[in-house]
Amino acid sequence: TIGRPGEGPGELTTPLAFGVDGGDSVRVFDFAKGAVLVFSEAGAFIKQYPAEVRGIASRIEFGPDGGASYSGTHPTAKGALVAELDRSGSQIRLLGSLVREETEIPSNLLDQVHERMIPDFMRNHALPERTPDGDTWIFLQTEAVLEHYSADGARDVHQGLEIPEMTTISQAYFDWYAGVEARDMLRYFEYAEDLGTTRELVWLLWQIPLGQPALVTLHDRKGKLCSRLLLAGLGEG
Repeated sequence: TIGRPGEGPGELTTPLAFGVDGGDSVRVFDFAKGAVLVFSEAGAFIKQYPAEVRGIASRIEFGPDGGASYSGTHPTAKGALVAELDRSGSQIRLLGSLVREETEIPSNLLDQVHERMIPDFMRNHALPERTPDGDTWIFLQTEAVLEHYSADGARDVHQGLEIPEMTTISQAYFDWYAGVEARDMLRYFEYAEDLGTTRELVWLLWQIPLGQPALVTLHDRKGKLCSRLLLAGLGEG
């Protein structure tokens, strides 16, 4: 057991991400505390340090060096908010460009979605994944673009993806919103459910609607499609 409920040292309130570094220490990011808590592999509390996370973090990936990559949504910005932290929690760099605009959640939000338009402030959602070498892959959710950044933050892949099911995914999103009346029920548009990597390959699990076989695509280091895997029986129940 790692940690316990509470606000004191070694206690957790809103744990959002978990990982094991190269020294076998367990790291947990607590959203409410804005901090990373470090435990031994046996569960003993070691230390806690603040993490410079911007926006509302939706995914954090810890690397073997204890650093992290994270994705955050920011209601007053366009562009993917993805950043890297070092093992002390300090921000090293932004991955990609974050275009800031002083925008607000539009009053006609539902009207835009009902007209099958994705509001601009929803276009900064991304899915990051760190590799064992410290590189980072990013999938831009709204644009269906796969990007790769080397360990020093240089981008060397920017590959748009197209699969026949993309129309079905967007259709299901807009159909869901058609039945939503409350303006505060915000749901970001996502083409992909999850992303997994090795040193040479990238897997994407697509956001296929229930009732259809799950779909995984396999990509090489350039982002090119290598194969499509239809997982019959998964997602159909």
